[in-house]
Amino acid sequence: MKYIIYLLLPFVTGCVHLNGQENVEKHEITIIDDSEIINDEYYKLGTNTSPKEGKFEINNYYITKNGKPVIMVMGEFQYSRYPREDWEEGILKMKASGIDAIGFYALWLLHEQNEGEISFDKNLDIRHFIELCAKHDLLAFPRIGPWAHGEARNGGYPEWFVKKMKEAGLSSSRYNRIDEFSTEHYSNWYKALSDQFKDLYYKDGGPIFAIQVDNEVWSGGPGSEGYEFLSGLRKLAESFNIDVPFYTATGWPGKELPDTELLPLWGGYPAAPWTGHANKLSPIDNYLFISTRLDKKIGSDMDFYEKEQSNKRPIYRHPYLTVEMGAGNQMTYHRRPLLKAADMISLIYTRLGVGANTIGYYIYHGVQHPLSNGNEYPTQESKNQIYPYANDYPMISYDFLAPISEWGFARPYYNDFKLTHLFIENFGENLAPMYPTLPNDAPKNPANNTALRYSVRNKDGAGYIFFNNYVRQLDLRDHKNVQFSININDKDTIELPKKGIDINNGSYGIIPFNMNIEGITLAYATAHPFSILDNKEKTYFFYEMEGVTPEFKFKNEHIKEIITKGKLTHENGAQIVTNLKSGKDCSIEIIKKNNERIKIIILSKNEALQAYEFKINGEEVLFLNQEFSMLDSNKGALTLRSLGDNLINFWSYPELPNTKFKIGSDGIFTAYEITLQNWETPKISFTPTFNDSLKNKWINLKTPTELPYSHKLEKEKLFASYKVNLPKKLPQGVNDVLLNFDYKGNTAQLYADDIIIADNFYNGTPMPFGLKRHQSKLQKGEFIFQISPLTSTDNIYFEENTDLNFVKTDGAILKNITLIPEYEFILDLKDTAKN
Repeated sequence: MKYIIYLLLPFVTGCVHLNGQENVEKHEITIIDDSEIINDEYYKLGTNTSPKEGKFEINNYYITKNGKPVIMVMGEFQYSRYPREDWEEGILKMKASGIDAIGFYALWLLHEQNEGEISFDKNLDIRHFIELCAKHDLLAFPRIGPWAHGEARNGGYPEWFVKKMKEAGLSSSRYNRIDEFSTEHYSNWYKALSDQFKDLYYKDGGPIFAIQVDNEVWSGGPGSEGYEFLSGLRKLAESFNIDVPFYTATGWPGKELPDTELLPLWGGYPAAPWTGHANKLSPIDNYLFISTRLDKKIGSDMDFYEKEQSNKRPIYRHPYLTVEMGAGNQMTYHRRPLLKAADMISLIYTRLGVGANTIGYYIYHGVQHPLSNGNEYPTQESKNQIYPYANDYPMISYDFLAPISEWGFARPYYNDFKLTHLFIENFGENLAPMYPTLPNDAPKNPANNTALRYSVRNKDGAGYIFFNNYVRQLDLRDHKNVQFSININDKDTIELPKKGIDINNGSYGIIPFNMNIEGITLAYATAHPFSILDNKEKTYFFYEMEGVTPEFKFKNEHIKEIITKGKLTHENGAQIVTNLKSGKDCSIEIIKKNNERIKIIILSKNEALQAYEFKINGEEVLFLNQEFSMLDSNKGALTLRSLGDNLINFWSYPELPNTKFKIGSDGIFTAYEITLQNWETPKISFTPTFNDSLKNKWINLKTPTELPYSHKLEKEKLFASYKVNLPKKLPQGVNDVLLNFDYKGNTAQLYADDIIIADNFYNGTPMPFGLKRHQSKLQKGEFIFQISPLTSTDNIYFEENTDLNFVKTDGAILKNITLIPEYEFILDLKDTAKN
């Protein structure tokens, strides 16, 4: 039975009024420290103690590890869709950006392509992948099906199993029962996985701390098919000794899971390319601060409220844990999204602001659909399969516009994710127990573009104001001169900041209040905290938020002296620091009455976006790199990469010892510079081989029943075809080469020796291709680039400002191919540690 407990929501008001000669937008908030922590073992954990890592526990608000609240950050990286030789590097890239746990589908479709022959070799070696997670101190979260979705053919069911379903006369593409028809097959699959997982569970000191059974099962409560199926899958897993602290399932699309057995996990995406039309989408709830956990775009709503109870809040029996926060979105044939950092990052703020205590992403590292054994068929979801699915996806590309692309290159917004994760890593223990207060004056209509979107999380009089003034594809009003008045338990009121701040269209962030900084109370800061280095003395790092002037107010208690280049004002038992110019030399040093020193550094946001936290030679280091870095602690190797520039600049605080690349100081940071040998990029030639629109049967079809190309080269099927002369080898001193195919058309695909190796749906940007992955084909392979045409009758949604002018003239054309070298330097940290 599901228990919902209601408490009165604190009364909250918001208004705009005059303050002196200025218009001040003032929001008054009453918060009550009354969070109902329930530790009644409602959810039945598996074995939850590790001989190496300690004990996981859970209450209705958050997870604890060894008694301390934690907010985990998980990212999906699917081993079976990525080359085995590149797994470890992908894992290190994810770790460098603050990922704690790696989730991954185990796709039955790929592992058992012939009935009774379950394979775990080559790119299917799930055990090796999990061992690599363990090697680099990351947790592992297998999502074991049997059905997965994941935009896979048959939803992840093997072809032979689906044929049996069809032969049995089943009308549905899923089989959510454990019975005569399925028991043997499901059991064989779980048994095979359990053999691979042996000795890798959390209880063994291994990384597997959770599993997800199946995916997106409609569960209508006890007695319903989905409910009993999900319950049965946990029992089936346990029967094969799959023993983990947390057994989970997606919280959508049904109304009630067997939630004493399975933790519900949630999601939210910036767009919905699977939507069954080609019109512009209306604004979505995910950009609001509302308590509903379910993204209506990926399932039907869980209705906890009656309308007349809108002034009440639910006390859930489980913490708010997410598994499918969109780190991007996959393109479909009929919808071609373009994304930027704010589309995804602002969602993290709204979810944290309403109490999310695990952030799990789908997909974090882009991958590619492999072809079946013998190149018999492609393995992506499509309309052209035994049970047709609603959407067509690229045959190969499952890039998802993720922070790390399908070719392994970090996108610019990788840094935005990394910066957000630094905040969670350093302040998550403090944030997790804080209860959310949702103001009555915050909007509840996703199309509202005038009211300020914000919330408060607090505990014991301290907390954070979260704000989000960004909505994808909707302009919001600038909010000028904003102030907050926070009433705590009707006993204490905090007015902040002294001077109002501007929260402009497109901005999001947090404002801490009553933050404990080593015994000093930071009454508030209009700068964003993100890092704490704990070496000989504590150093706190903040950054200047867009359009918000940094201002710090400290209560005098325990303070002997404050040293700063900013303006210091004494006021009513407190000291306020203003006139701060963010940068590597912008600091506030606090000397406590016991002579302990605390340093606060305020960086610009651009500098903070370059930040990594690494432990180097026993010291915590904040490392800034304008391009990309990753640390392999096992090898003592710090890898620096630069896309297109052979000059690598980086900074560290504290200084790295004995590093010959030091060029001086920059504020508190030490600056370094490395110049690598420049590679003169050659011009790539391409020759048209076919150009005849009359032979293309796809012209004038609005919604094709299959993709306009095949996984095997059909030389006279498409409108435009080119033979491409790629470099014969990778240049020395270069890790990889990114090729950008600047084309116009509908779809593009690259073939090597008549088999597809890459594809792309046009969205106005070039098609990327990493040369390194297919270097074995460079010497002798023949590469053909084909483009299907885009016509004025195609029913496809494109983002505003997508270049479609070519439709009237060319329809399909390859304009240029550019090469960008990825330079690499590996810094041996063992050498820097030598005296």
